[in-house]
Amino acid sequence: MEMVKLALLTMFCLSALAAAEFSFTIGNPIAANVPRMKSAELAVRLENCADLSKSTLTGIGEGFAAGARKSVPMQIVAGATPGVYAVGLGAPLEGSWVANLKATCGTVRAGAIVPFRGVVFVRESVKVLPRFATDVEIETALKEQSGGPK
Repeated sequence: MEMVKLALLTMFCLSALAAAEFSFTIGNPIAANVPRMKSAELAVRLENCADLSKSTLTGIGEGFAAGARKSVPMQIVAGATPGVYAVGLGAPLEGSWVANLKATCGTVRAGAIVPFRGVVFVRESVKVLPRFATDVEIETALKEQSGGPK
């Protein structure tokens, strides 16, 4: 009976591991350990990607500058550890803004919306998605950041 329980437990654990979805973790920029990028606003670590050589990470800063809606490409620099990146905004956006992150692992996609207050990301408001964020989700996040209707 114990052997059957052990076999079932092992099968359950292995199936749970196999079901782990590609995603990423967002953290403080120091975690990326990229000394050549001192202006990083955050660190990103790809999770559950079997072949990091087939992975990508891109990002766009979405926000407002001088009262107009802006989209600015984010700077992404690989860290010393495979699958870890420092991410920074190339040009400052004033007021409320979000990072729209997109990652791939082969054909699998993941996305995240990372709200900012100034140059500090709002950890409790980060939304990691099993797909790329939609335009509506980006606009909603910007409205939430600026205190507008949700």
